[in-house]
Amino acid sequence: MHIFHVFSTFAVGGPQVRTIQMMNAWGGRFRHTIFAMDGRYVAREKIAPGVPVIFGESSERGLRRVREIVRRVRAERPNLLLTYNWGAIEVALGAQLFTRCPVIHLEDGFGPDEAHGLKKRRVRTRRMVLRGAYATIVPSRTLYEIARNQYRLPERKIRYIPNGADTERFKPGRNLEWRERLGIAPDALVVGTIGALRPEKNLELLVHAFAAAAIPGSALVVIGEGNCRADLEKLADELKLDGRAFFPGGVADPAPCYGAFDIFAMSSKTEQMPMSLLEAMACGLPAICTDVGDSRHILDTPESPAIVPPGDVEAYAAALRTLAENPDLRARTGEGNYRRCVREYSFSRMLAGHGELYAAAAR
Repeated sequence: MHIFHVFSTFAVGGPQVRTIQMMNAWGGRFRHTIFAMDGRYVAREKIAPGVPVIFGESSERGLRRVREIVRRVRAERPNLLLTYNWGAIEVALGAQLFTRCPVIHLEDGFGPDEAHGLKKRRVRTRRMVLRGAYATIVPSRTLYEIARNQYRLPERKIRYIPNGADTERFKPGRNLEWRERLGIAPDALVVGTIGALRPEKNLELLVHAFAAAAIPGSALVVIGEGNCRADLEKLADELKLDGRAFFPGGVADPAPCYGAFDIFAMSSKTEQMPMSLLEAMACGLPAICTDVGDSRHILDTPESPAIVPPGDVEAYAAALRTLAENPDLRARTGEGNYRRCVREYSFSRMLAGHGELYAAAAR
């Protein structure tokens, strides 16, 4: 079975990581073609050897690239076309108009330009295009309601498939090696986060809150790459966090990193169901999240200090202090998150949901 994927970018991010994890799990069950609208394929290095995949190379940009991809779909006649988020919506439309390939669209969330509200033109476009798709997959309840009420899709066209964490790979356990590598003391309290350093992640809030919390013997670790990294490092210097804030860049395998954290932190302006939060829960970590997307539904407890208002530095700092001063609360919260992740957000459940839908659409 041949699946044709179209992303806005194939840089490392939530949808790309989820897709790669499923590709690796399926092995040779499916063969894949991946096109990135911006021509970036940084995440390809995470695909396991032996997975049958080719990458679309093209010098075209904009609508010419859309036309080229649609022509490629028409010529190759894959069993299924998967389009990801707003950046691939034009390909979804073109495939419906000019090919007979079934289309499944995956909506994972919104960029900074729609963090505080959806753009009406985009809503109208999604409303038109997604009605013609075989189905639209959403990983969060929030996105389900948006698809139902704003995109006005019939329920039979919407599939709610929550993201899942591989609890064999991501599991509780301390990792002092990562701390030692960064020069962090074994007994330090480490607040950590992992992900793409993009504007919508609002990591400036986390850096400000960590500085305001002023927790003795603490360290902040921000793992990931992105265009905000230099600004975050500059902000940490301005707040005199030298020696306490660490930006080690991206990692090939994030699983061992969670064992270096005591608290997982998410400070986004907009999220739906972040993979890194599920991974942190699978590792038995307590988490502090801004109240966006499905955060309060995902965590074992929806109350403070786990959930704070987005953009509120004082509330975030207070939540950090509360968890830092209460090791028993950290342990209870982490255990609750672990049990909830295993019960509700398993990788196997997500894999089965996607696989069954793909097979049905291809038939």
